[in-house]
Formats: sequence, structure tokens, C-alpha cells
Amino acid sequence: REKRNINLRTPIKTIVAILRNTADYVVAGITGPLKRYILSELNVWDFKVVPAEEEHDWVTLALTPDFKVLGKKLGSKMKAVSAAVKGLSHEQAVKCLEDGKLEIEGVALDTAKELVSKLTF
Repeated sequence: REKRNINLRTPIKTIVAILRNTADYVVAGITGPLKRYILSELNVWDFKVVPAEEEHDWVTLALTPDFKVLGKKLGSKMKAVSAAVKGLSHEQAVKCLEDGKLEIEGVALDTAKELVSKLTF
């Protein structure tokens, strides 16, 4: 709604929730007894839940280095590490975020503090 500047009073046809690593009871609750409540609160006609297996059809995760943090740490290696991080695929980026670390050219990067993640829809 914010991105497209749509007022809350204007109904939206469909909303999609992309859930990753959630318990079955959470998905069952969202699509079962809570569905009508979610539809009324968000002023939406339909609500769809996308499982993690179909996530790549909806979003793409990209990682970029945090240049302010890594500039002092890497120095002259910054250009090579930046190219390697930006060249990661969606699956590789997801795996790096799950592991919490990334090893490139002998340098260990902390994905929580030294990399910036961006989702593209």
C-alpha cells in the first residue's frame, strides 16, 4: 500500500505472504480461523500463503557489502570481495544468511553486521 500509495479504504484484490521456516500450525492458523480477520483488517479480498519451496518465484535476495564497516577491515581486497558478494545467487545468499557467515578470499564475513540484504519482488 505504501509503495503504490493505496489508501487503506481502497480494497486490494490479493495479498501474498511469503513464509519461510514456519511451523505447520502457524500456516494452518493464518489460512484457517484467522483468515477472515486478516482479510477484514487489511481490506483485502483474497489472502495467499507462499511456501518456502516457491519463494524463488516471488522474491530475489541480493547481498551487498556494508562499505562503511568493511572498508577498514578489507582495504585493497574490497573490490574483489564486493564483486564476489554481489555475484551470489538467491540460493547462495539465503544459505549465507542462515549460516550467519561467508568466507571469501580468506576473509570471514559476518552476514548480520557486515553485509546488507535486499529483497526484490
